Amino acid sequence: MIEGDNVIQRLRSLARVMTQAQAARATGLSPARVSQIADEKGITFLTRPPRPKRSRCASCMFPRDGTRRCLRCKWTPARIKTLRQGLGLSQVDMAFKVLHMNVWAVQRWESGHCRPGRAALVRLERVARSGGTAGAPA
Repeated sequence: MIEGDNVIQRLRSLARVMTQAQAARATGLSPARVSQIADEKGITFLTRPPRPKRSRCASCMFPRDGTRRCLRCKWTPARIKTLRQGLGLSQVDMAFKVLHMNVWAVQRWESGHCRPGRAALVRLERVARSGGTAGAPA
């Protein structure tokens, strides 16, 4: 159980992510005491527990084998940039010489402004598997 001056500070931090009942269980205080402190100090708790974030991608929500991820979710901006840097390429070289695409596409993928389309995802997979030599369109 929390005692002393830390109670209010702890409850304020818990209020951002928990309901009053959850905060009471986490602190060891009674729900009535948590409610009383919240009313006195103007602390507003969540009205319901937050939902876990789900992917919008159906293949990620329901993976066939439980371990695979779809290509769209696998290729994050950081992973695309890491692949390019690992190959020792500039964005221009990656776009034109390896992926046979416009440079703005690679720039936007790496900055997170948009995601690669299906054809680009397949090319990225080929490049990653072959070490930079198989980016040509099929």
